[in-house]
Amino acid sequence: MLQTEATRQLPDVTDCIQSIYNAVVSILKTASSLYVLTVRKGFFKFWWNEEMNLLKEALIEADKLWKSAGKPVFTSRQACRIKYRKCQDNKRLETKQYTNELHDTLLLKNNPKFWQC
Repeated sequence: MLQTEATRQLPDVTDCIQSIYNAVVSILKTASSLYVLTVRKGFFKFWWNEEMNLLKEALIEADKLWKSAGKPVFTSRQACRIKYRKCQDNKRLETKQYTNELHDTLLLKNNPKFWQC
């Protein structure tokens, strides 16, 4: 008789857990929509500019042409790729310098200058 009573209680426990789970998921979704910032893709790439757009488009076109030709040795594709990567590296160096400047001002405990950066 004890087993039968335990089996009757099991669906109640499962329903209770499922109900709590659904409530938690609902709360998290609501909180997310209210408080989590949603921005377009690439929003935080402050270093991305028109030159990068043009280089990337040229690289994509050169790559398509290279693939459509059966992937032969293709110097134009490589030249576009090198220019694009070099520009990316330059932007990364700017970012690194920017973050290093932030780090240095934080180490000096110069709060106004830190927040200006």
